This record gives sequence, C-alpha cells and structure tokens, in this order.
Amino acid sequence: MNPLIVTAGGVFLALALVLLLLARRVLDRSSNGPSAEWLRSFDTARYRPMERLLSEADFAFLASQVGYEPRIGRKLRAARRRIFRQYLRCLRKDFARLEACLRWVMVHSEVDRADLARALRRQKLLFFAGLLSAEGRLLLHGVGLQPSDVRRLVGSLDLLRGELRRLAPVAVRA
Repeated sequence: MNPLIVTAGGVFLALALVLLLLARRVLDRSSNGPSAEWLRSFDTARYRPMERLLSEADFAFLASQVGYEPRIGRKLRAARRRIFRQYLRCLRKDFARLEACLRWVMVHSEVDRADLARALRRQKLLFFAGLLSAEGRLLLHGVGLQPSDVRRLVGSLDLLRGELRRLAPVAVRA
C-alpha cells in the first residue's frame, strides 16, 4: 500500500474527528446550564462501567462458551462500541455543564479568578485531548486495539465538580 495514501487517510481521519468534536461542542453550548439539583445529584460513578465495557475478559469468556461463533463476538464488540460512544457523549455534556457552571462562578466572583481560568483552560485542553484519543482508539477497537483508559477523563469531571463545590456550593444557576 502506498505510504502517501495511508498518511493522507490518517490526516483526513484526524481532521474529521476534530470537526466532529467541534460541531458537538457548539451544539452542546446551546443547551441550558446545570441546575443546583443537577450539581447535587451529579456523580461520576455512573461512568465506571466504561472501564470494563470493552474489556477483553468478557470477549474471551464468550469465546470459550459452547456454540460460540465469531460473528457473535463481532456483534457484541460493535454493540459495546456504540454504548461506549454514548458514554463519551455524556462525558462531553457533563464536562460542558460543569465548565459553564465554573465560568458563571468566575464571572460573578467578587475577586479576579485568573488562576481558576488558567486551570480550567488546561483541564479543558487535557479533557478534549483525552476525548480525541478515546474516539480514535475506539475506531481502532474494531481491529483489536484496546481503547484508551477513561479514568483520566472521568477524573477531569471529578476535579471540576470538586472545584465547583468548593468555590460555590450554593451559587449554581437554579
């Protein structure tokens, strides 16, 4: 296969992922911000199943069962990738909600929060780089590559939630 075609295909795929993430981000911004009730009930534990959703242990167990056919494994892998993508969408939305809340707190703060703004920008950059990596690796999961560890993405949500609760436990839009 021609290396130029492979490189061009990789660049095209990366650009398509970036455009997809940007489009979703713009669409997510049009939604309403989080309520105080949402913030109180928000828990990153709901993302724990992502850590094992694409685990090879389940597929190995399935393959060891009587009557197993490879198409069963392929269907299960495809279904789990769809579920994993849904989790990633929820992660993006929750991150956007928490970010909007923190921005609201910064705007309404009596003191300048340049330190928080820098930390938020850095966390956002790390989060979206992690999302891009997870999306790319998920595409390769179909050919046997394990997706990236999502604990760092979920950890980003935990950091934002903790900072928000520390700064403004009641100053969340109602």
